[in-house]
Amino acid sequence: MTELPALNGPTRIRVLVADDHPVVRLGLSALLATEPDLELVAEAEQGEEAVARFRERRVTVALARGLIDLPPAAFPKWVMVPVPAPPHIGAGRF
Repeated sequence: MTELPALNGPTRIRVLVADDHPVVRLGLSALLATEPDLELVAEAEQGEEAVARFRERRVTVALARGLIDLPPAAFPKWVMVPVPAPPHIGAGRF
């Protein structure tokens, strides 16, 4: 398998981690910190906070799970705002 070169500068992938469990947020954040192509730009515990952080931080990828105050299907609808490129959203149960 060919390894891709690391991205740098503005081309890094900007990630939001949103989960109601602090251990999950900390674990994912620690894992993301080991990847040079990824930049953790925000964390959130609740859905409304996740939507606000998403809009403020120009997130590229959102990893969202267990947002008690926001149904999983609602998160993608709330964060769809005009951005240079469409964001990638992963939501579900893990």
